[in-house]
Amino acid sequence: MTVGKAHRGYHQDVDGVLRHYGNDARIVVLWRQNGGPPPRSWTYIARVDPADRGWYKYESFFELMHARFGGGQYKAKIYGEWITGGKREEYLEQVSFGIAGAPTDHTVAMVERAGHRI
Repeated sequence: MTVGKAHRGYHQDVDGVLRHYGNDARIVVLWRQNGGPPPRSWTYIARVDPADRGWYKYESFFELMHARFGGGQYKAKIYGEWITGGKREEYLEQVSFGIAGAPTDHTVAMVERAGHRI
């Protein structure tokens, strides 16, 4: 069983949430909000393993997201361990956050491939 939801001062603290869950946070699924008039849809961006040490060259998980995907409005769905009977990961929490600046070329290409616009 995992710990309860993280207590944080504002909704954008993805690093604080990941620190709170520690090893219980097994995967982060990242979505980016599309441009255009409301209602805006979301495009799947990536599944990131928070234990993958490759991102530790950055000061934070947030900085990794900025470097890899660039600016925009994001939501990170944080999942725990695999539930065999449910054939899915345990849902822990969702964190919404914004990143200033332009999206990376890679992000623009992914959003456009999905049939959306930045």
